[in-house]
Amino acid sequence: MKKLLLTLITLILIAPLANAAYEKTERVTVLSFDERENNLIIQRRGDDEKWLLHYDGNCDEVSNESTVTINIRNTLDTSGDSLIVNSYRQCDIDQAEEITGQLTINSVYTSKTSAIVTTEDNNQFRIYYGSQCSDVWGLSSIYYLQSSSQLRKSDIIYLPDNEGQCYLSNVDEIEEDDSQASSESGEDTMSPDMVRDVLAVPGDESVFLSWDAATDNVGIAYYIVSYSTHNLNLDNYEVSEMPNQIIVNGLNYEVTGLENNDTYYFYVLSVDTSGNMSSDWSEEVSTAPSGSVRRTEAAEPTEINLTKTEETSSSFLFDWDKVDSYQRQTVIFEVNGEREFIYYNWYKNYMRVLKKDSRQGEDLTLIIRQYDIYGQMHEDEIEFEF
Repeated sequence: MKKLLLTLITLILIAPLANAAYEKTERVTVLSFDERENNLIIQRRGDDEKWLLHYDGNCDEVSNESTVTINIRNTLDTSGDSLIVNSYRQCDIDQAEEITGQLTINSVYTSKTSAIVTTEDNNQFRIYYGSQCSDVWGLSSIYYLQSSSQLRKSDIIYLPDNEGQCYLSNVDEIEEDDSQASSESGEDTMSPDMVRDVLAVPGDESVFLSWDAATDNVGIAYYIVSYSTHNLNLDNYEVSEMPNQIIVNGLNYEVTGLENNDTYYFYVLSVDTSGNMSSDWSEEVSTAPSGSVRRTEAAEPTEINLTKTEETSSSFLFDWDKVDSYQRQTVIFEVNGEREFIYYNWYKNYMRVLKKDSRQGEDLTLIIRQYDIYGQMHEDEIEFEF
């Protein structure tokens, strides 16, 4: 009996020590903080150990370059770990990923599983990833963990807000600016990008079409609109064989003379100033005109009101409004008049622009273009520098 009591007493005494082995606190430095997304980039012991944390809760006291405490059970993951700001404020950590750095997203392909990105040392790549990370199209940047000194296949990308984690299935380095190569050879052979985000609004015996501007190394000359009452397999048609072709010089067109209640399928192709055509038609859109639909002029629209609302040591934050009858929007960022990136179908009404060394002292411009349900484009821009 005495031996049993001694055993119980021993277990009671060492139990706190056993639990302590699986729980510890660690003071870490906040390298960057996004209050809107509840994201932290922290630096742990050693210069090479940086982590992306996403927390659930209200820890507003966190700020850039501050020091916070994280409570870790065994290893830093999402199994009961938490962010401790002070004695009365604690938030659960629901994403913890070791990272190497950050990728700026220049553009996302229509499939949403391929994108053009720029690394922090200004190297450009086309990356391919899984569909579980398709939400990358709505982001300005993503985080990554690379297995060598250069981005390559099998590296991991992380989306903020715990929305996706993917291995890269392929990585293609973009070694030379195609536009410069074309100018040096004296001949423009580069095809323009395919047309994206075609919108079709039905009317009475008509359909109003609008789309985002395609990009090209020299310039876009015009667009070709084609339509049919049949869903076409584009692989079976040469450009010259596509039905009902219309040359359009702008970014919208109203097709008239259609039959109400019949479904029509529409396709748009871009052509540059050298006569090069985009390699593919736009994704198909379809709709049916109807006599019960009357497209009226939009009411006096609200202003976009693009405003710089915050400036920190590492970034700018911009906010804006959505116009009446808002449908979709495009965000463009330029450095000294040259486009650095463009995001199609940006769904937020704010964006954070990083203060990269390459942008310091340069003329920076953020452009917001919004399209309403009538196909009309509304634009606002803001110039800034640091």
